[in-house]
Amino acid sequence: MKFTILFLVIFSSSGNSSPSCGEDPLISNLKMHSMNEDTCTPRRTTYPTHSNDLVDYMIHNVRSLIKRAGDDLANPEDYPAHYSAKDGEEFDFIVVGAGSAGSVVANRLTEVEGWKVLLVEAGGNPTKTSEVPGLFGTLQNTNLDWQYRAGQEENLFHGFINKSCSWSRGKVLGGSSTINYMNYVRGNPRDYDSWAAAGNEGWSYENVLPYFRKSEDLRVPEILATEDVGKYHGTGGYLQVESWVDVDTSLHGFIEVFKKAMADLGLPFNPDCNGKSQSGFTKLHATLRGSKRCSTAKAFLSSTKDRNNLKVSKHSLVTKILIDKKSSTAYGVELVKNEDNVIQVRAKKEVILSAGSINSPQLLMLSGVGPRQHLSDLGLPVIQDLPVGENLQDHPLMLGLVLTFNYSTSTFPDSPDVSMFDFLMNRSSSLAEIGSISYASFLNTLKGVDYPDIEMYQIHAEKNYSQSLLNFLNTLSLKENIVKEFIHINEQAYTVILLASLLRPYSRGKILLENSDPKKYPKLFSGYLSDRRDIDTFLRFYDFIDNLIETDPLKSMDAKLYEISLPNCKIHQFQSPEYRECSMRHLISTSHHQSGTCKMGPLQDSGAVVDPTLKVRGIKSLRVVDASVMPN
Repeated sequence: MKFTILFLVIFSSSGNSSPSCGEDPLISNLKMHSMNEDTCTPRRTTYPTHSNDLVDYMIHNVRSLIKRAGDDLANPEDYPAHYSAKDGEEFDFIVVGAGSAGSVVANRLTEVEGWKVLLVEAGGNPTKTSEVPGLFGTLQNTNLDWQYRAGQEENLFHGFINKSCSWSRGKVLGGSSTINYMNYVRGNPRDYDSWAAAGNEGWSYENVLPYFRKSEDLRVPEILATEDVGKYHGTGGYLQVESWVDVDTSLHGFIEVFKKAMADLGLPFNPDCNGKSQSGFTKLHATLRGSKRCSTAKAFLSSTKDRNNLKVSKHSLVTKILIDKKSSTAYGVELVKNEDNVIQVRAKKEVILSAGSINSPQLLMLSGVGPRQHLSDLGLPVIQDLPVGENLQDHPLMLGLVLTFNYSTSTFPDSPDVSMFDFLMNRSSSLAEIGSISYASFLNTLKGVDYPDIEMYQIHAEKNYSQSLLNFLNTLSLKENIVKEFIHINEQAYTVILLASLLRPYSRGKILLENSDPKKYPKLFSGYLSDRRDIDTFLRFYDFIDNLIETDPLKSMDAKLYEISLPNCKIHQFQSPEYRECSMRHLISTSHHQSGTCKMGPLQDSGAVVDPTLKVRGIKSLRVVDASVMPN
């Protein structure tokens, strides 16, 4: 086990020519882990005479250091102050939702000093916990999370409690960028080119790449040193992108073997999945600033907190977009403050929806923009008949594959307290990283096609070290018998759970209102596996894993494939295509990438809600700018 060591150096004489470490006796004489005496000589310090007084003095100062470091996490002063909007108050723009899109839009609009902007957010400031990368899994099902659930769908989610799947969405400044895994993946160039090919002018990869570069502040030395870095990456932008720190070296041996196995199957190591090619085995980059989370709130709002033309109304729930029926023009929003204080705020130029792929369609439908029959059934007025809430898509996540290995790291984590101390002082503990899920494999299950349809992650657990598995499994709400089987496998050997995310699903779900109450969550239908082509892609992934464990590198570690035994699937031959499809339907989950519910499309696209400039069809002065507009 690694321990934190405090070196105390007390000098009894002076006269050194080296520069002083500073005035604070603790900072000058106390170094965490190591001391560079060549560059920094502590100044002479007088301490209390009695050793017990000296220890008390040191403990007091260590506590002070920890408090200062802790206070630096999610400091409220880093974000715009709360503004209490007044009933009838008028702004040029009202932006609904301070998430991954809204934070950027609010920043850009307020660059124009003459424009007054109100940004409305249902949540509050990020918490200290959200700043610590290694604690990302603890943020789900908290007050930072809307805690949506999809479920009650025929022949899906049989392995989950209440037959439902947790869909976490951020309810906080920064939205889901404040509670996600922080891995920075832009999407495949061919995704954007397909949008443009469908008639969405201005959305090709060539069109959007300059904006990726503009927003980025890349801090990855090995990528910055490449010849074509400027073609794909930017520096000096608001969003800082770093490498994951490499504190826990216990995975290195396994990763090297796995890297060779993937190369044997034609997927060599790719140092930059956001560069020339996405395919291959890679260590992902992350939205971090100094090894702390860099959410879009930190990136794009902290830099605007002193702009007089930006006001941020926190803990404010928008319940309706105000639309003039005669002119079909949006002119403001209705919002609730402090649970029961309802006010209306007006927009002179535009209302911009950036509430996310669930909340944005919900708001549109509550405001009279949506499928005519559905709104009429709920007694809601219909201002514009549009397919809002349709075309829901996600990256379904398959959980049922487990590999075991004759492998041991012979290391165990530090205690949580020691890890937190090291993180606060040096960003040098396991809390500064997210472990094995910082690695990913982008592969196409159809050989010879350089357009990945699967992204594969790994969850590692040392033999008989169930706590690390439980920390992950408990976020999924799996049934107890299934959790026990994962744990039983781990009791026998070093365990790797394979997570396969379907990158280009054909299946579509939908969102419907429960009723006309804006505080009532909508009904979410995932539609997972409703298109046979998605099942076939996952079955080809099973074939890929069958081949992977037969590679010499994995054979050298005695790799074995386990598939979770499911009683309801025993009518099929174990590991047959029929059994595997049954397993999918039990254990399919989410990558938390919901999109498409306010689809963007050209005029001739009957399934579109917004045009390529993101204006809502048939409604003036209203746009949607979040992931709900993504066509596919």
